[in-house]
Amino acid sequence: FAFARVSDGLDFSDPKFAQNYAGIRAAGMVRGVYQTFRPDEDPVAQANLLLQNISVPMPTGDLPPALDVEVADGQSPATIAANIQTWSSTVQNATGKAPLIFVGYYFWTSDVQSSALADNPLWIVQWNVSCPNLPTPWNAWQFWQHSDAGSVAGITGEVDLDTFNGSEQDLLDLV
Repeated sequence: FAFARVSDGLDFSDPKFAQNYAGIRAAGMVRGVYQTFRPDEDPVAQANLLLQNISVPMPTGDLPPALDVEVADGQSPATIAANIQTWSSTVQNATGKAPLIFVGYYFWTSDVQSSALADNPLWIVQWNVSCPNLPTPWNAWQFWQHSDAGSVAGITGEVDLDTFNGSEQDLLDLV
């Protein structure tokens, strides 16, 4: 599996998204998309930007979209949590799939502090550990980014490395 970034908020659309998104499928891999979330920008507009860049309904074999939550942008935990929920609801209503939430334990614990997204699958990021810490409200992770310094044949430079928590059939069931 692999994920392609659509954008960083509203102001930066990834110029390689279309190439990466198509390339994942062409390589015979399960693919997903993600968007870097900006809590100080309109969450519906961000969700709509993601949705405009993928097919809805989603193609068979695609993972649920993911929201990369890593910055507070000066917003309070309550605002961040509410905007994540709005983005998530917008995407889920359009795709029929609960989006993944990509976040680190410490950021979620200090900057989001919400239990409201327990039904969204967790994509946890934590490097250099044998098992990641899980923020409340999750008691399991779906994906785990365990390195940002990997290498993959056919890709120049370092890439993030992730693990899926399950079998290949579990991954196929998710799509």
